[in-house]
Amino acid sequence: MPGPDSVYDPKGAPKLRNEDFRINVLHSYNILDTEPEARFDRLTALAARIFKAKASLVTLVDSERVFFKSNTGSFEGCGEVPRSTSFCPFVTLPTSKPCLVVLDASKDGRFHKNPLVCGEPHMRFYAGVPLETEGGFVLGSFCIVDFEPRESFSEEEQEMLVGLAKLAIQEIEKHNRAAELQRLQQKKFEEDKRGLLQAIDAFSEGLVLVDVSQKGQPIVFVNEGWEKITGYSANESRGQHCGSLLQGPLTSLETTHTITQACKEGRPASVEILNYRKDGTPFWNWLRIRPVEGSNFGLSEDTRNGQGRYYFGILSDCTRRKEKELELEAIRLRELEAEASVRAKRSFVANISHELRTPMNAILACSQLLTDMPSLTDDQRELSRMIQGSGQQLLRLINDILDFSKMDAGKMELRCAEFNLWGCLDYCVEMLAMRCESKGLDLSYNMDESVPDWIWADDVRLSQILTNLLSNAAKFTEEGGEIEVSVSAVRRSPRRTSSDGAGAPSSAGRNSAPENSAHLPEYEVTFAVRDTGIGIPAAFQEVLFDAFTQCDNSRTKKYEGTGLGLAISRDLAERMGGRMWVESEEGKGSTFYVSIFARGSMRESSGVALSPEQAVCRAATPVTGKRALLVGGRNTFQRMVGSMLRVWGLEVSVAASVEELHGLLGPAEKGRLQAPSNGRKFVRVDVGGSQGKPFDVVIVDCFDTVKRTKHGRKGAVDGGANGRTAPADLVALGCQLAERVPTFLLTSKDTKSLISQWADMENAVCLSRSIRINLLYATLLQRLAHQDPLSPLTTPRSLLDSIASDYAEGGDATSLEILVVEDNKVNQRVLNKVLKSLDYDKIRTAGNGREVLELLRQQPADVVLMDVQMPEMDGLTATTRIKADISDEDQPMVIALTADVGNDIEKECREAGMISYLSKPVQKSKLEKLLAKCGYYKQHRSERKMLKWIDAS
Repeated sequence: MPGPDSVYDPKGAPKLRNEDFRINVLHSYNILDTEPEARFDRLTALAARIFKAKASLVTLVDSERVFFKSNTGSFEGCGEVPRSTSFCPFVTLPTSKPCLVVLDASKDGRFHKNPLVCGEPHMRFYAGVPLETEGGFVLGSFCIVDFEPRESFSEEEQEMLVGLAKLAIQEIEKHNRAAELQRLQQKKFEEDKRGLLQAIDAFSEGLVLVDVSQKGQPIVFVNEGWEKITGYSANESRGQHCGSLLQGPLTSLETTHTITQACKEGRPASVEILNYRKDGTPFWNWLRIRPVEGSNFGLSEDTRNGQGRYYFGILSDCTRRKEKELELEAIRLRELEAEASVRAKRSFVANISHELRTPMNAILACSQLLTDMPSLTDDQRELSRMIQGSGQQLLRLINDILDFSKMDAGKMELRCAEFNLWGCLDYCVEMLAMRCESKGLDLSYNMDESVPDWIWADDVRLSQILTNLLSNAAKFTEEGGEIEVSVSAVRRSPRRTSSDGAGAPSSAGRNSAPENSAHLPEYEVTFAVRDTGIGIPAAFQEVLFDAFTQCDNSRTKKYEGTGLGLAISRDLAERMGGRMWVESEEGKGSTFYVSIFARGSMRESSGVALSPEQAVCRAATPVTGKRALLVGGRNTFQRMVGSMLRVWGLEVSVAASVEELHGLLGPAEKGRLQAPSNGRKFVRVDVGGSQGKPFDVVIVDCFDTVKRTKHGRKGAVDGGANGRTAPADLVALGCQLAERVPTFLLTSKDTKSLISQWADMENAVCLSRSIRINLLYATLLQRLAHQDPLSPLTTPRSLLDSIASDYAEGGDATSLEILVVEDNKVNQRVLNKVLKSLDYDKIRTAGNGREVLELLRQQPADVVLMDVQMPEMDGLTATTRIKADISDEDQPMVIALTADVGNDIEKECREAGMISYLSKPVQKSKLEKLLAKCGYYKQHRSERKMLKWIDAS
């Protein structure tokens, strides 16, 4: 930049290389030649006052001139000066100084010959700051001028001038942005306007403009979309009434009236109307009309009417949509009819289930009472058992139909609790034991050591699945065959539980877990039910789990069934987070697999997270460490009994042949005597080998030998790969051990006479071949530990579990006063007889809710057995009234008796104030246990006040 010592140039300040670009930037701001603005004038006036200057300016340096945007002081009235005479172009030149300061222009080589210095107004002092944009371009200067030279212009003063210059450039930038935004908005508006006009021209919909102020409401404008939809050209349409062109014989008069009325009232309307094209074909038209005031729409001068009212209409050909809607409406009506039919079916199933359970209650209860009569002959007892069995079969069928109805409606729910897997298996085997024994089937079960004893799942539904599979296996397996249930488990790593403590989805997915279950291990438990039956054809296996599917549906079919059991079982397995599948070979047998996911128990994890590699923690039992010898060649026997004994902590050895038995047994004379509790002396037999540990118990499998003796067959039935057999001499040798060591013989009902020749029956303990786990455990405790079990092995002992026995031992059964509320007279009599068979004799009856209220007002009762569905007043309402009307001291314990087995029945009973419920047909054993608990609570009034609910399941 030229300094004060430079030679004066009459052309003024030199120009930059990019001067042309700078000029273009200046012009883009559109601020040149604009009117003065107060925002800039305030800044220059402030500067003149602060610096006591004669003039202050905001200048813009153009190519040949300097425009004064703001001019305060002596230069007022002057709008611009030539670029060559202005000081401001020097400000635009690059420099390191923030401000161009000329203290005395007459002594500055750049300006001493400048006309503004030599002549009027005789400028001497000048200070200017560049107006630099955000992009780095200098538009001009903010300057002050004086006509007397100054000694100095301090840095502080320069900073103040720079600050004012920044305010000025900010105002310029703000104006530019506002102007640019306005320009862009205007541009967008113009583009939108052009686009709208183009869209109208190319609109696929029909557009029509009607002048409703003229007689006949003629059409004044249509687009090409109108022509394509209606077939009428623009010339054919103008001047015509829409109705005269498009209406036909099937056009709705009601819809046309709606359009006419909207036009009269000046409001918009939207209708769907059937119109006709020029060629006479009908089409559905979606018409939207709206009033438009004073618009010309590009019409010619003779067509325009500034005072007229126009209606603008849009026509859409909606024929396909309308036809589809009509079709969908027809489908919807059919679906509604189908849904109504399904609801009616479900309601019928629920009602018929209720109605069937009511007489079934009498049938099963009466047959049970008959069976329990000691005076019956064998033939009479057999007939009563046949009635009982047929009734139970009918009840299972009713339950299957009801379960399928729930499953079909999506209302199947799981109710999870902690239970013992051994007990669950034991229960399922008990259901089939007599049937298998009568058919000569070998029924067994076993569990791998990896399987926990206790899990959280729905034991009722799991038992239902296993019972169904076992029942099918027994049905399709011929005499002499085998049925085996095997259980294995894989522990999964514990996963984070949800906020509700469930840990997994409930009824629709994996089983719910107890609260605070984050440390409980999760297991995938797999059950395998294997049989040696007829097998399943490969083609049928694909549809095996479909509802109502049976392999043989002919009139001559050999096997009974509804085809619902497997469908229900698969659905339940999936709701437990698992699945069900089958492996089968026709003529050789089948294996059905069921997997579920379940949480383990605090009993076995002690509240500590277990990794998948850690073994299941089992508590020691009184027989832990004892040694057992299993005598028998069948693999199913070894697996079943061995798995039970190992769970209880016994060491198990197996003798599958005579040679193996001789190898395990040492000389009897080396044994030592022990005296069991019954006083009989047994010899504990030494084993051969290096261990020298005696056996504490021997368990002999007599079933296989007896079966082959009866049928005259030889060889192993189970066909084990090891080729071992169970000949009579092996069983005979095992039975003879009863004289020297506690021995259990696994027999069937008709085998004692066959084995009496081999064993002293007084010394041996005979157990049914379908071993019951509680019985085996109790027998082991009695024979080896000389004690009785404190509680059933498979049931957790709690207060309520002990109440029945406590009351039975110390209470007076006749002290309970019971009120039976039942509208069915037969069921009234049946319940009376059942209660009397349980030694309850203080019994009154009522036929509905009103009667029971009256009877309770006359005389209190301890227990009310309340039917739920009754005329005049139902059981739930009656219970609510009892809670409200009867004093606390006389409040009875109300137990619901209901044929309703829906998901909400327990909730409804709880809310009404009942303490429990029994589903019909009522089981005598459950009623007996429940009444015993009621007797306990009668004697313990303090605990009675805390009682909320008793689970009778």
